[in-house]
Amino acid sequence: MLSKQASYINFALKKIGFKTKASKDILNPKRQDSHIEPPKNFYKKYHVSKKIVNGHTCITLEKDEVSQQHLFYFHGGAYSLGATKSHWKLVDYIMEHTGAKVSFINYPLYPESTCKTTVKMALKAYKSLADKTCEIILAGDSAGGGLALALAQVISNDDNYIHPEKLLLFSPWIDLTMNQDISSKLQENDLILTKDVLIQAGVNYAGSEDPSSALCSPIFGDANGLGQIALFTGTHDILYPQAMAFNFELLNQGIKINFHCYDEMQHVWVMLPIPEATQALNEACDFINQ
Repeated sequence: MLSKQASYINFALKKIGFKTKASKDILNPKRQDSHIEPPKNFYKKYHVSKKIVNGHTCITLEKDEVSQQHLFYFHGGAYSLGATKSHWKLVDYIMEHTGAKVSFINYPLYPESTCKTTVKMALKAYKSLADKTCEIILAGDSAGGGLALALAQVISNDDNYIHPEKLLLFSPWIDLTMNQDISSKLQENDLILTKDVLIQAGVNYAGSEDPSSALCSPIFGDANGLGQIALFTGTHDILYPQAMAFNFELLNQGIKINFHCYDEMQHVWVMLPIPEATQALNEACDFINQ
């Protein structure tokens, strides 16, 4: 049963027509970049360092205590929208409950960039920031989760990179083709995303690549040798069917996955101020701390 907070947010999303607004923003992004930098209070709580990679800012946050874990975070936004205040709150929660060092990667977005250049920048950022003394974790939500998975697959085939030991994916967008069977009921239940908009956004991001290529849609890539994987999805998320398909494919291959499915949860509910988000984030932190 939904918490009162989740029910209220669902009501508010419908009331303000959030899905319509989000669709317009995804296809016609207004590049404001207001949340490339962390909130001001982060500079008091953490040691903050910056590195410019291919013209894009990567922020690394560390606590006073030296951590043996280094988490790379890739924000969502359909590859066309920048980070939000909620992304920094999520990172803050993870750091407070794990002590991990976090590098927040502000990767290039559409229309300034498409798949090849975005992945190239993410790889360069990873190579320049990855710490050999730490356990590496790649994490992300929505499109950022897809990018994290694609990145892990590229790295797994190249011994020039430190191989990550864990993948943490929140409501990941891992199939840009959106070819899964998505019922009209699910499209109605999702109060944030629409199938047609995601298909167009996927074509935009793919650029000269085929949207079904593993670089764009890592659900079609090789999942062997990626380390431990944790995936969080909700049954009212339009991306839920592809999360289920990925889970079944890994199970069929004998690859273990920590699969967390939350009933009636919206896309990337882990960033909402609801009890279900706290529960999921606590499970994610447990995965990191294992």
